[in-house]
Amino acid sequence: MEKVKELKVVPLMEDNLCEEGMVAEHGLSLYIETNRHKLIVDTGQSDKTWDNARAKGIDLSLVDTVFLSHGHYDHSGGLLTFARLHPTVPVYLRENAGGAYYSRRKDGEKYIGIDPAILELSSLHFIKGNTILDEEISVFTGVAPKRLWPKGNRRLLKKKMVFSFRTTFLMNSMWLFSIPPASML
Repeated sequence: MEKVKELKVVPLMEDNLCEEGMVAEHGLSLYIETNRHKLIVDTGQSDKTWDNARAKGIDLSLVDTVFLSHGHYDHSGGLLTFARLHPTVPVYLRENAGGAYYSRRKDGEKYIGIDPAILELSSLHFIKGNTILDEEISVFTGVAPKRLWPKGNRRLLKKKMVFSFRTTFLMNSMWLFSIPPASML
């Protein structure tokens, strides 16, 4: 196995970006560069993510892989624009990411799931179970941390739905991917 000599992680979007020329909004997007890969993990809630990438001097045409950590709009909102510009870049997400995710509000429920058009992307690959993509990237599913969830998560719910395009989606659980440190290779 090839050792990961350098790992570069650049936040493209998150709630509190403070750098000049960067826009902050609720959501997350990270650019990660390894020996072999240029990855995007989550795409924020809008195309403002790509404005931030340009401001950081990141050439999105060199990105070779996209991951969505879970099926919420604030982690997937910039994906359709990215996929239109880079249609051959593989996009990986957990098989249940297309579920009907809602947040309970005082005035009712708000849909917080991904745009259903994402599920029609030709570059989309569903992850089921732990998966090794190559010597650098392994995907772990069903990770359930033993900690207290933030109070805001108590408002989240998933409505049961059956989709005809690939599978019946199960309850959402977070998943992570890992790039093993050089000491483990």
